[in-house]
Amino acid sequence: MISEMPIGSPAWASFACSHPSATLFHQPVWAQLLEECYGHRAFALVLSDRSGQIAAGMPMVEMRSRLTGRRWVSLPFTDHCAPLASSEGALADLVGWLVEKQAAGEIPSVEVRWALPVKQGVHARQPYV
Repeated sequence: MISEMPIGSPAWASFACSHPSATLFHQPVWAQLLEECYGHRAFALVLSDRSGQIAAGMPMVEMRSRLTGRRWVSLPFTDHCAPLASSEGALADLVGWLVEKQAAGEIPSVEVRWALPVKQGVHARQPYV
């Protein structure tokens, strides 16, 4: 099951703090700071397993702009923020959900500051030389 979780949720904080690939940018305090400073809604997008434990997720900020419209970014004002996952399968499921829901118009465009698994509908862009 994939859902939006409050960024300050103890479940997200526990997952982000215990994951070996997590960085400061995954910690709730970073997204909360962005939310407070810039007024954009922050949340964690998570994939939960059958037992309700988080299997994959990423912090997100919903950006709204007259120029670029509404979009989900993981994370703005951040060099990189890889999705966290307990397995490659969990990551593939999360990315697949994003592609499917965005293509159906159920969620806004999505920008992830990290390379995602190659999948139809995922477009990579390299902003650095």
